[in-house]
Amino acid sequence: MPFGTIWSVSDETTGFDAFGHRFSLRVSYWKDDLRSLEHEGALYAHWLLDDDDGGPGLYRVRLSPSEIYRYVRGVVGWDEYLAGGFISVSDRALAAEADASAEARKRVGATGVCAADFLGDDVEKGERIRPEGLSSDPFVVLHEVFIAANRGKGANRPR
Repeated sequence: MPFGTIWSVSDETTGFDAFGHRFSLRVSYWKDDLRSLEHEGALYAHWLLDDDDGGPGLYRVRLSPSEIYRYVRGVVGWDEYLAGGFISVSDRALAAEADASAEARKRVGATGVCAADFLGDDVEKGERIRPEGLSSDPFVVLHEVFIAANRGKGANRPR
């Protein structure tokens, strides 16, 4: 290989991009959530809810723009925290909130700082949608995602 050749590196080895931010592999667990939030304004979660709350299953959770902002802000803060502790978190107000949350959890027996200290509870507040008869057919699922992603853009209107 000649000197100066640039290697192409995939996001699986260097991290990933979402919301105009480069995330490290430390937060790769949130990659799919962040990308679906960026493209659909929603994320997907498996919840074991009581029957009164809809029962266990896959839910599409729609977040408002402010909830999305808070979620992304939390993942950025968690990524920075994992790199070097609270001192590495660029959003000082978020660092203070997360530190206070971790301290409050210590009073009830929890130890250490966790991602929830940064993320808050916005996901639990989001609008949960569980389509009746959720299909496992990939074409049906893709169609539902397409419709949701293009809602209001005229893409799903008959011509």
